[in-house]
Amino acid sequence: MTAKRHSRRRLLRWVGGWLGLAGMTAPFAIAAQGALPRIRRGREDPQPVEVPLADVPPGEMLQVEWRGKPIFVRHRTAAEIARERAVPVASLRDPETDQARTRRPEWVVVEGICTHGGCIPNGPLGDFGGWYCLCHGSQFDTAGRVRAGPARENLKIPPHEFVSELVLRVGP
Repeated sequence: MTAKRHSRRRLLRWVGGWLGLAGMTAPFAIAAQGALPRIRRGREDPQPVEVPLADVPPGEMLQVEWRGKPIFVRHRTAAEIARERAVPVASLRDPETDQARTRRPEWVVVEGICTHGGCIPNGPLGDFGGWYCLCHGSQFDTAGRVRAGPARENLKIPPHEFVSELVLRVGP
């Protein structure tokens, strides 16, 4: 009788362990399934996105999606432009001038993916008025340059062009 009870207990532990493992991994599997169509769609759909800029007042930001990635389009004020141009380039982790990061000084276009952990930073937040990554604390200024936190590179600049005065095309 004790041998039968022992084997039943072992079976219940084995089944319980596998059910527990399945319960712990199910959320990750579901999340991966939800992300796969977005990733595939982004790789397969290289079409450019046209963004109307007429309704974005100075100091505000617009977020669009291109190739499954968030793209931040920020309409900077004259004060923001002057502040970013006054930053000594030698003090930056990833030295790049404000002029090199913008095609038009009043518009900044960057990929909204943190270069440290791949998170999506929020903005305008942080000590520099740009974007703040809540996951690890990286901070970016209004030119998308890394200024604090663990990130070592600036936010990436996607291929883009101004089709007209108030229309931006993101993509090749």
